[in-house]
Amino acid sequence: MFNFHVSDLVNRINNCLNSGKGIVFLNKSNFNLNIVKKLISLNLVSSFFFNSNNLIISINKKGNKFLIKKIRLISKPGRRIYLGLKKVYSDPSFLDFYSTNIGIITSKEVLKFKVSGEFIFRVFLNV
Repeated sequence: MFNFHVSDLVNRINNCLNSGKGIVFLNKSNFNLNIVKKLISLNLVSSFFFNSNNLIISINKKGNKFLIKKIRLISKPGRRIYLGLKKVYSDPSFLDFYSTNIGIITSKEVLKFKVSGEFIFRVFLNV
């Protein structure tokens, strides 16, 4: 049984970026759907749709480069990483994603809403 969907999402997107293809097939789960919706709101993913048991997304490009350089998984099942507000910072070269009681949010939103949570992954951007 597979129960850590974030690791699968990160690995599949990284494999897609390394292969140069822009289409990713993900396992359908509510958590993955929330992450994809956040990526769409940040204009990193252009669209998504459902298959029978898959979530299919297409990653945005700027020119011939993907907007996402790579994704690094931070929190893992054996080692969850929680950061307080004092340790959260924002940088234009990457986006940090947190799972909080108000949903999946970025580091800018963590600082804006003054909430913290589990540091899930970091998206490095092609700037």
